[in-house]
Amino acid sequence: MPTAHRQKSTKPIRRGACPSLSAPMQTGDGLLVRLRPNDGLLSLGQLFGVAEAANEFGNGLIEITARGSLQIRGLRQETATLFAEAVENSAILASSGPAIEISPLHGLDPTELGDAKALATELRSRLGPLLSHDAIAPKLAMTVDAGGRFSIGSLSADIKIKAISHQRWAVSLAGDEKSSCGIGDFTSAEVVPVVGQILQSLIDQGVHVRARELNLGKLFPGSPRTMQAAPQFVSFQSYTGLHDLGPGNWALGLRPRFGQMQSDTLKTFLDRAAEAGASDLRLAPDRHLMLTRLSKAGAKAISTQARNFGFSVSLDDPEHFVSTCPGVGNCASAFYDTKGLADAILRSSPELLDGSLHLHLSGCSKGCAHPAPAFALVGVPEGMALLIDGKAQDQPDAMISGEDTRFALERLSRHLGKERRAGESTAACLTRLGGKRAVAALLQG
Repeated sequence: MPTAHRQKSTKPIRRGACPSLSAPMQTGDGLLVRLRPNDGLLSLGQLFGVAEAANEFGNGLIEITARGSLQIRGLRQETATLFAEAVENSAILASSGPAIEISPLHGLDPTELGDAKALATELRSRLGPLLSHDAIAPKLAMTVDAGGRFSIGSLSADIKIKAISHQRWAVSLAGDEKSSCGIGDFTSAEVVPVVGQILQSLIDQGVHVRARELNLGKLFPGSPRTMQAAPQFVSFQSYTGLHDLGPGNWALGLRPRFGQMQSDTLKTFLDRAAEAGASDLRLAPDRHLMLTRLSKAGAKAISTQARNFGFSVSLDDPEHFVSTCPGVGNCASAFYDTKGLADAILRSSPELLDGSLHLHLSGCSKGCAHPAPAFALVGVPEGMALLIDGKAQDQPDAMISGEDTRFALERLSRHLGKERRAGESTAACLTRLGGKRAVAALLQG
């Protein structure tokens, strides 16, 4: 039965490094490797090869992360090296060290303002020794955003670079587009030295220091731009669905069910995509895969088939508003079956997922699947922590025993159905009722 809010919270130990080809991470289903190709671009043949290797050397499960990287699961000590060799033989370029993430449709979006790929390449080339320095935090993140319709402004990063004109880039630190601290805008020639100055300052401060710990007043003394708010940009279009990028050039954004794909299913789908005329694909944030360089007819043809392979192609799909981590059996830190609960909620309480709120099912309080605030159910030793609008690490609004979770959500769903006004969304109804009334409805009985 549900219990009252408890203050006690057991948090798993956070890992200080990201799993890579050379340094896999142990999880509940074996070793995990994270692969982020330079520029997020793969040919269909390269992803097909990754799927074959995942099936041969792992358990065949491939994930797309919230930041748009590939994760391959179920590797073993004796197969991890063989998998890495298979990736290297496929000519996939993946730099070691901190990621430099760029706009997923770079070079294809006609509305972008800058050349994100060229700048990212220059950063890697000229700042390689700094990026690979032992003092740099393995999880340090850098984004290079070309602007346009497919911004990556929502991604949090230590260093954010965004085109604000064809010749100038805004640089901000420690956060996403709304929360990062802007240090100014610079010409294309100035950006690399500025980023180099930031990286050197991080190294000078000590091992694994993050950008949020820097003193900007000391880093840019006398600059009138120091500590200004980061520029705000709102020109964002969802990655999901069909996108017209110009005459004869279409892209299709797909979101795998809960961000996961089985290798055999993925290989068959890639064959269909090739038949439809796709030549390459891009990995994108929020667990998206984007097929590119399609004709309009080809894009529509593969879009109609995508659902049969477990992909969401519409923002109206309730699964689009659910984030789950691998859960019990796939992660040693997880306390419950996240995928099973997601399926149960989609069957029994789909009205909760009207697109106005995001459901985050986290197996533990690390919150890997969705770092932003959400309607969250978090696995803890005592049972399940519920947060009406919070991050997995926050203090819960209520505690629920694991076996009662689905029924508690059904009670809340029925209550919202009674209380919701005409035209009111689930999120708006929850806000109007307030957390206490929502929790009371969830805990009744």
